[in-house]
Amino acid sequence: MRTELKKLRKIKLKTKEKSAIRDFLHVRIADDVRHISYNPFIYFNLSNHRTMLATIIAAILLLTGGGTSMAAEMSVPGDFLYPIKTEVNERVVEVFKRNEEKRADWSARQAERRLEEANHLLEDGQLTPANSAFLAEKFRQHVDKTNELVEKLEEKGNIQAAAKISAHLKYMLSEHFDDNEDDDNSTTTSTVNTTITASTTTSTGNMYGKLNWGRIKKEIRTQFTSSTVWEEHLKDRISTSTIKDSFKADAAAGVKNAAENRLVEIKKYYESKKGELDADAKTDIEAKIKKAEDVKADADLKLKDGKYVEAFLLYHRSMELAQQTKSLIHRYLAQERRDDRITATSTPRLLDDNNDDDEEDGDEDEDDEEDDDRGQKDEDKDNNGRGNGR
Repeated sequence: MRTELKKLRKIKLKTKEKSAIRDFLHVRIADDVRHISYNPFIYFNLSNHRTMLATIIAAILLLTGGGTSMAAEMSVPGDFLYPIKTEVNERVVEVFKRNEEKRADWSARQAERRLEEANHLLEDGQLTPANSAFLAEKFRQHVDKTNELVEKLEEKGNIQAAAKISAHLKYMLSEHFDDNEDDDNSTTTSTVNTTITASTTTSTGNMYGKLNWGRIKKEIRTQFTSSTVWEEHLKDRISTSTIKDSFKADAAAGVKNAAENRLVEIKKYYESKKGELDADAKTDIEAKIKKAEDVKADADLKLKDGKYVEAFLLYHRSMELAQQTKSLIHRYLAQERRDDRITATSTPRLLDDNNDDDEEDGDEDEDDEEDDDRGQKDEDKDNNGRGNGR
């Protein structure tokens, strides 16, 4: 054990990794740690032995070298530190989720983390049948738990939290579902570009990775359909005249919260990628963001006027537009990468063509020089002949 801990202490983090972990910790501190003072015995209020074990292991890691736990945040299935990420870090975070709303939020985030891990493996050509099956199952478990908690929130009358979390879950699923639909549509182009720019091994890895992604995408499709059904159920409820206005107002307010968060997230993402996009792409994307903001502004007015059903639908429409914006950014970025690859592979050919032209020009010059030399020699012979005649 001591030997392993010594190895773990030697792990060094890159600047990017440190920044990502710092952001993660800031969110957790702001969200949860401030509540500790209200319950000094929270550490002992553990629901089961597995949670207790996770907490004990976390304490040991912090005492012997907290960098291990932080480094685990960047791991994916198959990495040495991945069990620490899922069985320690995530369980410790869950311990501090003191109510069903926070636990539902965290379960939805865990589902998103599994999809992010699958995407990383896919990009690296490491998405195998084994880890794709593992991630698909874990993803399903997290989404099922989120839905169970959302139902409990609704049963307890906390419709605002239920609407917010279910809306967030739906558009998170939509994001990954849309992205991979785009991947399928561009398979031929991507394969051609991969063949031009990468080795045969990498191309084959990407091809099989896409096949293995199919299992995960199937689960995403199932859960997305389920979340859409719940949204329709809620819309039908608030459209009923016998439902109290307070219930309708809470449902609309919950989706408003989700729409605001989504817009902030999309705009932040766009700012981070802005430097990689050309002027036309920026104009198109900014117009889409503006449209999403305008629809949300209309929803705010409806909510203020007590038109809760209309507000509810408009907030969802705003989130749809925000999601379409993110998909649009992804497509433009993919096109930029394809253009760069084509340029990189075509430029040497152009240079070779120019060199060939130069060589041909050189050959022509040599031929001209030879012709000039022969002409000069003939002229000299003629002059000599005339001189001898005299």
